[in-house]
Amino acid sequence: MPRCAAGSARPSDRSACRRRVDIHRGNHDRELSITIRRARRDDVAIIVGMLADDPLGSARERIERRCRNPTSQAFEKIEREANLQLVVAEDSEGIVVGCLQLCILPGLSSQGASRG
Repeated sequence: MPRCAAGSARPSDRSACRRRVDIHRGNHDRELSITIRRARRDDVAIIVGMLADDPLGSARERIERRCRNPTSQAFEKIEREANLQLVVAEDSEGIVVGCLQLCILPGLSSQGASRG
């Protein structure tokens, strides 16, 4: 795997960023299981819905139903760009409960290391 800044590693293929994380919450009896995976085209509407569901996002996000909307076009650009990763968090029932867009940026500091 190519090395990135601060000792992190970048996956060499698109499926390598899938991870399963088990979260134990204090003394509660239930276990919350979260899976992190690369976002797919059918996740875009869910992601935009989450972005629109806060005070800042509600003023700037539009949920459009047409096939070739600007958000779909942006997703296609993200998919083509090697230094961008869009991931979602799924609960144990497969429901998307979070998202993250990671941008790997070249830098001059730290002897030219990339950072995200």
